[in-house]
Amino acid sequence: MTVTVPSPDSIPFGGWLEVQALLVLVVAFISGRLALNWTGRAMRRARVDLGTQILVKRALLVIWLIVTLLVVLGILGVNPAGLLAVAGAVGLAFSIRRGCHKPHLRATR
Repeated sequence: MTVTVPSPDSIPFGGWLEVQALLVLVVAFISGRLALNWTGRAMRRARVDLGTQILVKRALLVIWLIVTLLVVLGILGVNPAGLLAVAGAVGLAFSIRRGCHKPHLRATR
């Protein structure tokens, strides 16, 4: 019995990289839903406050989405280091701007 691997040209709408990225997205979606369900169930059993449950589940979802996005972009050939640097600079700019309403941090004009 021999297994024949199709060539990347025979796959419609792209090549192997797109198939890998799609597979990662499907696996991440399924495992993310499972992780959210398990976390919610464990917090309900522990009788954690509803506000804390929402906070933890949203934080888990955001972290899961960011990691999935970085993995998929890495598969597709985009360097995620540049995106992380830009995101860090934007976050720093917002935090500095947010602190400017404090009188002791305001620049003299």
